[in-house]
Amino acid sequence: MSAGKGRCVVMRRVVIVPWQDAFHQDYIRLSVAWLEKYVRVEAADEALLYHPHEAALEKGGMIFFARDGARNVGTVTMLRTDAETFELAKLAVTEAYQRRHIGDRLVETGLAYAVAHGAKRVVLFTNSRLYPALCLYRKHGFVQTPLVDNAYEESDMRMEWTPRA
Repeated sequence: MSAGKGRCVVMRRVVIVPWQDAFHQDYIRLSVAWLEKYVRVEAADEALLYHPHEAALEKGGMIFFARDGARNVGTVTMLRTDAETFELAKLAVTEAYQRRHIGDRLVETGLAYAVAHGAKRVVLFTNSRLYPALCLYRKHGFVQTPLVDNAYEESDMRMEWTPRA
């Protein structure tokens, strides 16, 4: 809690929670806002955004949300691509909540989920113009790898993370 000029401002704690069907519209809102600002919404994005159960959840993936009180302010998706691999996708934090380490917490939660579900690697696809995102991924141990198995037209980079032994 902080005070200023006689006013008291309560600082709520942002928490990371797993998918709830009630969050579907927020998932679309957060992801589309990020995509439209930095790249564009592609067919591969729409398949996941509008059919998250079929595209991610029923295949062993998970979607997480950063919540401030009753408001979803960020999201990340962990897609299971095979028995040992997950893809980190649709990482987005609303502009008003950026630079508060929420992206770090979403990435950490996603990686922990992947490891708990047998991941030997986590991949992601991004664009080399997205410098802040690249810094975030590198901070968490992602390294650039050859661009293979890319389903996104806007992506010109593939990165991979492996758990420490």
